[in-house]
Amino acid sequence: MNIETQTKIEQLEKELEQLKAIHKSAAETYGSELCAGDMIRKEEELESQIKILKGKEECKDALDPTMETLEKGFNDVLITVATSTVRLRRKIVTVEKYLQSLKSTLSKKDDN
Repeated sequence: MNIETQTKIEQLEKELEQLKAIHKSAAETYGSELCAGDMIRKEEELESQIKILKGKEECKDALDPTMETLEKGFNDVLITVATSTVRLRRKIVTVEKYLQSLKSTLSKKDDN
């Protein structure tokens, strides 16, 4: 998680904590005269913002490949290419042998 996002999350968490403390104090002081719905909505908005930021960072971290992962992937590709090249060379040799055999057979027919 980058420092900027972490700082923003910490700031929102602190703000949420302070807001809850204010709401609790107000509820103790004024009781049922308060509009609790508005207080709950504000707390839920902050909680939602925090969850969104944390979720984005988790997704980003999961999708952000490390250099080690990239190197492994690159090495896997190189191995695949090398293996395919060897197989292709074997097929070329097989085709060349087949063509030589065919050429030899046709030569013999022409001689007869």
